[in-house]
Formats: sequence, structure tokens, C-alpha cells
Amino acid sequence: MRKLYILLTAIVFSAAIAQAQRQVVSGYLKDSLTHLPIAGGSITNTTIKQTVRSDKNGFFHIAAAPNDLIYAFAKDYQYDTLRYSILFTDTIIIYLPPSAQMLENVTVTAGYQKYKMDSLERREAFEQLRGNDCLLLLNIMRVILVW
Repeated sequence: MRKLYILLTAIVFSAAIAQAQRQVVSGYLKDSLTHLPIAGGSITNTTIKQTVRSDKNGFFHIAAAPNDLIYAFAKDYQYDTLRYSILFTDTIIIYLPPSAQMLENVTVTAGYQKYKMDSLERREAFEQLRGNDCLLLLNIMRVILVW
């Protein structure tokens, strides 16, 4: 019985040691709304201080062991953290929500006031007169040159 207990203890410890070893983890960094890949995002294993960047397809590789803290962030997105576990699949997907940027309220009004309508009418009249004055000036110049 004692030998069985020692054997089981050895198996448990060897399994724990094997699980605690660091391995390369692959994953994708994606937008949580559109599920499109996020290129150039940073993924950091804070336990070993290793940082990698996601490629144009959002793909990355990083070394991790169980209970390592993984931190992911990208420009225009909120960051996310997760604790790596052996229960994760061979490829993990990290979804980052877009950061909400609140803009100040803007009031837009449209429409012409009476004064603006009057101004448009005056401008149109001015353009017509200006065109007539140019023609009148050209006619006077022709008369002078001919004379």
C-alpha cells in the first residue's frame, strides 16, 4: 500500500511539473464587435515580461505557463487580461472591445432666414448687373477703337 501511495504521489508531482513548464502559445487578437483581426496589437506575458505584436492577420506566438498573466492591448481598443491555463486550446482568441470615444454635443441648424434670402436675391441681381456692365464696357471699347 505504501508503494502505491508513493507511486501516485510521484505521478501527481511529475504531472504538475510537466504542466508548469512554459510552452509557446499561439493565438489571434480580434475585434469583439466585428471579429476582424487586429494588426499590430501588443500581447504581453507579465510574468516573464515578454511582449509580442500581432501580425496583419491578428496572429501571435508567446511563451506561457499555467497561471501566467497575459495582457493584450491595441490602439483604439480597450485592454484585456487573462490568466493562462492548461485548459485553453492550442490556439487562443483574445477579443478586444473598441474604446468608446465620446464627442461633445453639437447643435446643427439649417434653413434660410429672411435676411439670407434677401442677400441671395441681391447677389443674383448684382451678378446680372455686373455681366451687363461688362458687356456695356466692351461695346464702348469697340466703338472707341472703331472710331
